[in-house]
Amino acid sequence: MRNTPAQAGFHMPAEWEEHEGTWLQWPQEKGYRGYQLKLEGMWLQMVDALHQHENVHVIVADEKQRDHVVHQLEYFDIGLDNVHLYIIPTDDVWARDNGPTFVVNQAGDVAITDWEFNGWGERFPYKLDNLVPSAIGKELALPVFKPPMVLEGGAVEVNGKGAFMATRTSIIDPHRNPGMSQEEIEVILREYLGVKHFIWLTGAGRGECEKWGDETDSHIDIVARFTGGSTELYNWTDDMSDPRFAMVSKTVEELRDA
Repeated sequence: MRNTPAQAGFHMPAEWEEHEGTWLQWPQEKGYRGYQLKLEGMWLQMVDALHQHENVHVIVADEKQRDHVVHQLEYFDIGLDNVHLYIIPTDDVWARDNGPTFVVNQAGDVAITDWEFNGWGERFPYKLDNLVPSAIGKELALPVFKPPMVLEGGAVEVNGKGAFMATRTSIIDPHRNPGMSQEEIEVILREYLGVKHFIWLTGAGRGECEKWGDETDSHIDIVARFTGGSTELYNWTDDMSDPRFAMVSKTVEELRDA
């Protein structure tokens, strides 16, 4: 196998392209009492909606939780059709951020890009979550590529045709990738996502974001998204007193310039 996905002919597809299934990490009683109780109903609803149309891959912490999830799915008459359970220890539920980036080639082969994950800049426990992509690679017998940088899935937006979009604050960050320049990061993104054109938005820093309840440092998935090969959707408010108004206004300017 060649050293990077791009060298081996792989790239990250757009989110709307045909896919085999969705991955979920089941909530646990971690962090504070009642966390699992608060979230579990939503996770059951997601499985119910998804498994009617595609595979749903559910990560559970241990055998006890696996049995519990099976019981819940059967009790609420959701069933186990197209539902696949894997025992992989985790810290939290955010599979989009700590899970693998699946990459594909023209032949339809699939591989995994396993970014380093450090709990959104070492805000929260992450050591188990950081191991999830490689564990999935082992479960599915897929090739695993390991880039030398920290990246969360929610910080990445691609159109599947070579364009990449992100905020600088969520990637070019001293709490994630200290000492790395934008140019160095772009080299890695080219090689591990197969992208060529970069749209960098300013975003908002740690201090500002935490005032708004955002602990991702402006992940792109709450700022702007590709909705087609040449179409973008961006978050907006007309309320000039909103503390995010300055950021979203700058975002629109940067998108138009791009």
